[in-house]
Amino acid sequence: MLNDFAVDSRDVNLHQLYWNVKNDPTIENMHALEAELKMRTTIDERFQALFPHHLDAIKNKAYPLPTDFDCLRNLVETYEESCEKLNDYSLKWVSAFVAECEGLKSAPEARLNTVEKIKAACPKTE
Repeated sequence: MLNDFAVDSRDVNLHQLYWNVKNDPTIENMHALEAELKMRTTIDERFQALFPHHLDAIKNKAYPLPTDFDCLRNLVETYEESCEKLNDYSLKWVSAFVAECEGLKSAPEARLNTVEKIKAACPKTE
């Protein structure tokens, strides 16, 4: 049985920022909360655009267990090199990489298309 007051570990920072604003509504605290929400929205939109065909499975936790670890490693490395390092929040989307890799088993040559989609979704701005 889940505790009604438990916070998902991925949401601890969000809850802390919210409580900071609630208890001390300074501009700095509000900007920190706003930045966290913007980061989460950006990540969610990015993965929804990259893997729309896997969204239902991810929401229902019906994606397969990983077996193609080379593919998974490749997609995660591509994402981290092209976009950003996975953080506590974005780790929830690793299941999209898993579902994609397991789906690509029947067409391994299509992995290059997925890699290119990831690169195009968030080019680095340095």
